Amino acid sequence: MVGRSNVIALPKSARWLEECLGAEITLKLCDRLGGSRLHIPKDPSPSSRLVLAIGMIAARKLCAEYYGDTVVLPSKQAVQAAQRRHDVRVAVNEGHMPVNEAAVHFGISIRHVRRLSK
Repeated sequence: MVGRSNVIALPKSARWLEECLGAEITLKLCDRLGGSRLHIPKDPSPSSRLVLAIGMIAARKLCAEYYGDTVVLPSKQAVQAAQRRHDVRVAVNEGHMPVNEAAVHFGISIRHVRRLSK
């Protein structure tokens, strides 16, 4: 049976973060601070929310690229929905599951499975 894929799928609103930090660190940031507004400082302090969420190295990388900006991070739910959309597409389009089975497996309607697998 197909479950979650090994690919990290992120919402479109997180692409800029992914390009800067990579998928795994972006996922960690959205998991810990997703849905919140975050000011990107020029130089992050060791006790800042950003550093505590992703570590000093990643925080400095983000600050070097986007300092001065205030951003709204994609919510944890948005990240989970993007992953589920990806997993449904893979399951159905690569022939791992028929539409009916995918609907039951992912807990969504057949109509939604068909919409996602286009």
